[in-house]
Amino acid sequence: MALTILSVLLLCATSFADLSKKYSNNAMLESGSSYKVYWTHNATSNMMYIALEVKATGWVALAFAKEKSTSMKEYDACLGSVDGNTKVLKDYLTNGHMAPAADVTNDCVLDEAMETNGMTTLKYHRKVDTGDSNDVVIQPGEIVVVWAFRNTVKTLSQHDKRGFKMLTMISADSSNNSGQAVMLTSLYWKFVVASLSIAVAMFFK
Repeated sequence: MALTILSVLLLCATSFADLSKKYSNNAMLESGSSYKVYWTHNATSNMMYIALEVKATGWVALAFAKEKSTSMKEYDACLGSVDGNTKVLKDYLTNGHMAPAADVTNDCVLDEAMETNGMTTLKYHRKVDTGDSNDVVIQPGEIVVVWAFRNTVKTLSQHDKRGFKMLTMISADSSNNSGQAVMLTSLYWKFVVASLSIAVAMFFK
C-alpha cells in the first residue's frame, strides 16, 4: 500500500516537474515568480493548452480581455482551485468589481491540478474560438491577459493581487505562413502538371 502511494506521488511530481519542457512558451506575469503561465497552441485542432504555476493556496485565475481596463468588465476567465481531493476549474465572465457568475457553458477543461508547498498548479485547455459569445477569441498577435489570485481563501472573495500583461499566445504570422504553404503547394503542383504536359507532348511529337 505504501509503495502504491509513493508511486502515485512520484508520478504526480514528474507530471508537474518541469512545465517548460511540456509547453512551447512561458511568461512570468508577476515579479518575484509568484505567477507563471505556460502555453502551447495546437494549430491543427485550434486548441490552446495552458498551465499556471501560482504561489497561492486559494483560487487562481487567468483571463483574456478585448482591451486593458481596470473596470473588471468582460474578462473571460478560467478560475480554479485545489482543496484536498476537490479540484475545480470554471469559466467566468466578469461584470465589474463583484464576484463573477459562472458561465452557462464551461469552456475551461481541467486536465490536471495540484497544490503543494504553497504552490497551486493547474493544467487545462480551451478552444481558441469557443463559439460562446461570453468568451474572448484568442487572436493572433498580442492579446490582453489578466491574472489574479487569492492566497488562502477558496471562495470568490477579492483577489490579493491582479495585473495585466500583453502576450502573443499565437504568432501573428501563423495564418500567413499557412496561406503561403498552401500557395507554394499549389504552385508546385502547377509546375509538375506543366512539366508532365511538356514531356508528354515531346514524347508523342
